[in-house]
Amino acid sequence: MHVVLSIYSEKAFKEFVMPFSLNIETAISVRGDVFGLPEDLGQYRIMRNPQKCDII
Repeated sequence: MHVVLSIYSEKAFKEFVMPFSLNIETAISVRGDVFGLPEDLGQYRIMRNPQKCDII
């Protein structure tokens, strides 16, 4: 089973399919110009391990 992370604003919608494998780090950037925001929201790292899933 895959996890899909959806990010949206009034200007844009984007889905990120998270990797199914364990112990993979994924980086997601939320850019202001894409989503019609005054500034970038930054980059987020998502790490997954067998015990729990954390957003850092």
